[in-house]
Amino acid sequence: MSKNKMRSLSRVLLASIVTLFALSASPARASLYAGEWDPAFGSPFINLNPPINWSLDWSGNYFVNADCPAVGSGTLATCTPPSASVFSASVTLSRPGGGSTTINFLPSSFVIQDLFYQNDVITKLKTDLSTFMAAPLSGDPLLDAALAPWTFALNFVMDGQAASSGDVPPIVPPALPNTYSGPVLFAATSLIPNTVTIARSDVVGNPPVFTGLFRVRDVPEPGTLALFAGALLSAGLLRSRMSGKSRR
Repeated sequence: MSKNKMRSLSRVLLASIVTLFALSASPARASLYAGEWDPAFGSPFINLNPPINWSLDWSGNYFVNADCPAVGSGTLATCTPPSASVFSASVTLSRPGGGSTTINFLPSSFVIQDLFYQNDVITKLKTDLSTFMAAPLSGDPLLDAALAPWTFALNFVMDGQAASSGDVPPIVPPALPNTYSGPVLFAATSLIPNTVTIARSDVVGNPPVFTGLFRVRDVPEPGTLALFAGALLSAGLLRSRMSGKSRR
């Protein structure tokens, strides 16, 4: 092959790779948003193990995959596509001066029904309730004994509403105020035979400091990554063929 043809093919190859780089930086991306919070749970996890009298704290983090505009404001309907998925969610239960344990909820157990974003931040969102899960052992006897009868589930409410048109019964008044948006942790137990008791984190008396889900990075879509990988592979094969022909 002549040097001119080799240069021409090289330029075409280089242009293709530059184009694919541009595609990988194009809007064909999903954005990962992250948020966290750290409140006290409230009743019934208060004044435990007297005379020590400690109360349960819970903190959490939440990651959402979505592709919403970086400026302005809108709802899930104005994202592209109008859908979002949970990347991961976890809650850490702890006692002051003691141990802690973390529950990693299954992302597939959440469904995001709606969200509201403003200037690159998801300020509130609405999900259904996750599956109930037991807390792993912490190694702290007092904490483990307090948590042993309970399982926990997480959801997010937007303006006081969850995705399923209300909270899990038998939650009793005072109900969630319609101005609250953020995470809610539920605890369920069957300490009384044939009776399930469900408690809800006290978002009225101990509201989680949840300031929103901030965009942390862009994730290239799988199709773009596959296309780019294919181009690199083709580039290597083409270069090998060109080198082989030039040596003949």
